Amino acid sequence: MSSDEQKFNPNKHMRVFERRQRQRDGSYKTVKIDYLDVKWRIVWFREEHPEGSIETLLKSTPGEPPAVMQATVRYVDQYDDQGKPLWVTVTGWGQCDQDDWSDWLEKAETRAIGRALALAGYGTQFCEDFEEVIADGPVDQGERRQPQQRNGGSPARRSGGETGELMTANQQKYIFSLAREAGLPNDELDEIVHARFGHGMSEVLKSEASALIGSLQELRDERQLAGAAG
Repeated sequence: MSSDEQKFNPNKHMRVFERRQRQRDGSYKTVKIDYLDVKWRIVWFREEHPEGSIETLLKSTPGEPPAVMQATVRYVDQYDDQGKPLWVTVTGWGQCDQDDWSDWLEKAETRAIGRALALAGYGTQFCEDFEEVIADGPVDQGERRQPQQRNGGSPARRSGGETGELMTANQQKYIFSLAREAGLPNDELDEIVHARFGHGMSEVLKSEASALIGSLQELRDERQLAGAAG
């Protein structure tokens, strides 16, 4: 068997999902997305960079949702004239709540690794990882845990009828951290929250916070990529 035949082929491991994608005119249409599972991105990375490393670090309070994970990918990109390896370091973040998945800590880690590998070029061309909600598997409504009120607390209720728990302290802390990393001042963050949800930060629900975190992660990653390209 030749080396070309043995080389990892990501096309053999792709899955196809359908999702609704927002268009420039504000409308939505159903599109098909090619998705490469994180486990296969790891295989691909390991094959091309056996000297590389993937490390994860829990950045939120242990045992308290949501879990916020940081993944760091390091690998040798090339060698200088003296044969010294030139290392590349890429960082990705992942967040998941216990209302989203029963194994919420593992899913947060998977998302972080997937995003870091995507930034390194393993998976970017096959999936929209900076909007990723798949976390190494399609979202199956049967697998989602039903939201529960913790500690006997009452859900927040709005005049519009929407109910749900207010965001956690960890979520709020992570939102402000992401805003800083994206170079977003607090007043601009407040404007985004008001425009998107119709209220201030003190009234943000957990579900809204999760959506906001995803948007801020995308903004941060886009600006990091733009800065690296520049």
